[in-house]
Amino acid sequence: MIPSALITDLYELTMLAGYDQAGVTGRATFELFVRNLPAGRAYLVAAGLEQALQYLDRAAKAPPRPGRESADKGRRAEIAALTAKVKKELG
Repeated sequence: MIPSALITDLYELTMLAGYDQAGVTGRATFELFVRNLPAGRAYLVAAGLEQALQYLDRAAKAPPRPGRESADKGRRAEIAALTAKVKKELG
C-alpha cells in the first residue's frame, strides 16, 4: 500500500505533462485546499503563508479595473475578510 502522503493528484500529473510538452521550465504553483483532515491525521503543515498574505495585500491595493469597480469592491472585501481570518488563526 502506498502511504497517503505520497499520493499525487491526477491534475498535478496532467499539468506536469503539459508543461513538459510545452517546454515550460519556470516555477509552477499548485493550490492546496483542505476541508477536513484525513482520517488518522492530527495536523496539517502548510508553507508559504507569509508570501500568500503579501500577495493578497498587493491584490487588495490594486487599482480597480475599468467597468469592474463593483466586482473589485467585493473582491477587496473578500480579501480583507480572508487575510483577517488567517492572521487571527496564525496568532
